[in-house]
Amino acid sequence: MRLRSCAILALFAALPAAAQPYPNQPIKLIAPFPPGGSVDITARLIADPLGKQLGTRVVIENRSGASGNIGMEAAAKAAPDGYTIVLNTLPLVTNQSLFDKLSWDAFKDFAPIGMVATSPHVLVVPNRLAAANVPDLVKMARASPGKLTYASAGVGTTFHICAEMFKDATQTFILHVPYRGGGPALLDTLSGQVDMSFPTMAAALPHVKAATLRALAVTSPERSSLLPGVSVLAVARAARAREHAAGDRQSPQRRAARRARHSRNQGEVRSAGDGSVPKQSRCGGQVPRQRGAAPATRNQDPRHHRGLNYGWNLAMRCLTSRMSSPRSSRRA
Repeated sequence: MRLRSCAILALFAALPAAAQPYPNQPIKLIAPFPPGGSVDITARLIADPLGKQLGTRVVIENRSGASGNIGMEAAAKAAPDGYTIVLNTLPLVTNQSLFDKLSWDAFKDFAPIGMVATSPHVLVVPNRLAAANVPDLVKMARASPGKLTYASAGVGTTFHICAEMFKDATQTFILHVPYRGGGPALLDTLSGQVDMSFPTMAAALPHVKAATLRALAVTSPERSSLLPGVSVLAVARAARAREHAAGDRQSPQRRAARRARHSRNQGEVRSAGDGSVPKQSRCGGQVPRQRGAAPATRNQDPRHHRGLNYGWNLAMRCLTSRMSSPRSSRRA
């Protein structure tokens, strides 16, 4: 898998007003996904340290639905005074390719602050499923196309794209069941309502440790120290389909998709740098961005974000041509 991690980015709804000292009132931190998912977990990890650093309270508000669009719309419509911050992941750029009419614009309505953390994804299945490893899962999927289901945090989220890339690599058809966020998707995976999912390490780890979910593989480039017995998906997956012609592999669309998947936002959020966030985050599989890890100016440069947006638009066009969304069933 080339999409190895979930990157979480913080944005201002607008640049803070300079008329008064900033901040002089609580800051609202919008998490556009429900509790239990990686965005919500990260928001709760950084809220207190960020508030202490800035000398004010940071209040979290979950505004979930429509693959993060409801929360992003709420943030875009907030007063342009710097007292509304929003956290988002890949839908910040993919939603522009997947939804015809958006009420928010990633470039006009927001000012980027920086990347907060990255987290690998984990391929998990409920205990009722007989698959003990990735080859077993692929064998089951190929034996009964469309019978197995996978849960995602919504259309265009990293859960969704990881699963579609997995399907494309293994030449399988697994039914997509999109939810309103990673928390609800994980709950139905735990209960066995769906057969598999790709939650982030931070969300999946407690359930894997408690043996209520079975981890088959991680999407990180190497084995995780938190799950040392779990294989890396890039080497553990079943043999990749070899029917693709060399010319198809080298098509402009595929090259663009590959470049987009390798794009990494190197910014940082310097305000939450008191040390408590890294300690908590690493315990849950999150990899926080440290001071000095990369120039913050790159992450705050609109040209960088426009480049990411352009690359992901091309990647989504390539990927959605093979997606099964018209045959999906939706659950709230």
